Amino acid sequence: MSKCLIYGIGFFVATLLIQRIVHGINKNWLVYTGTSVIIGMCVFGIMQKEIAFFAAIIGFVLADTIGAALGWHK
Repeated sequence: MSKCLIYGIGFFVATLLIQRIVHGINKNWLVYTGTSVIIGMCVFGIMQKEIAFFAAIIGFVLADTIGAALGWHK
C-alpha cells in the first residue's frame, strides 16, 4: 500500500514540477502529456504486472489536468 502511495504522490509532484519548469523555460517546447502518455504507462504497467504503476498513472493524470488548467500546456 505504501508503495502505491509513494508512486502516486511521486508522479504527481514530478509531473507538476516538470511542467512548471518547462513552461518557465520555453512555452513552445514539446512536453509529453495527455492520453498518449497515459496509454503508454498503462501498457507498461500491464506488461510489468505491477499494480503500483496504476497509482502513478492516477498521480500523473491529476497533475496533468492541473497543469492544463493553469495553462502550462495544451
